[in-house]
Amino acid sequence: MAFRLGEAIEVVKKEDDGVSPMYYEAVITGRRYLVCYETRHADNPQRDLLQEWVDEADIRPTPTNLPFCEHYKDEAVDVFLGGAWRLGNIVGKHDDFNYNVRLVGSLNREIVLSHVSGIRTHLDRLSTGAWVIRSDAGHVDYAQSSGANQPDGSQP
Repeated sequence: MAFRLGEAIEVVKKEDDGVSPMYYEAVITGRRYLVCYETRHADNPQRDLLQEWVDEADIRPTPTNLPFCEHYKDEAVDVFLGGAWRLGNIVGKHDDFNYNVRLVGSLNREIVLSHVSGIRTHLDRLSTGAWVIRSDAGHVDYAQSSGANQPDGSQP
């Protein structure tokens, strides 16, 4: 898959446990995938945004933006924590605006996050380019079921 200069992407980094992916928001800034992170900073006094070369295998397009929806127990979600999106599961509703989420992997802990800014529905990307929602019944193609844009930006 080719990415364009200036394209918003996410860079996949694995935690030390090798299981828990983190998705950092970044922008393609050069050939061979020089990226500039949106939330990672260089270790310098100015705290410049970090730039680094990454392999194509570690890059994915930014997932489709889904409209707000209620989340349910055991639903796979991404939580924004420490400047990256991390995989978790809803374990309960804290109150009208917040959910209890158990993080997957080495961070295996429960946190409370707002549905407004800290949680998004977890989407997987198929080899066809379609974004899909995980469910107990398997994957559901969001783009076809909701009328959202296809991976190339066109309407279904």
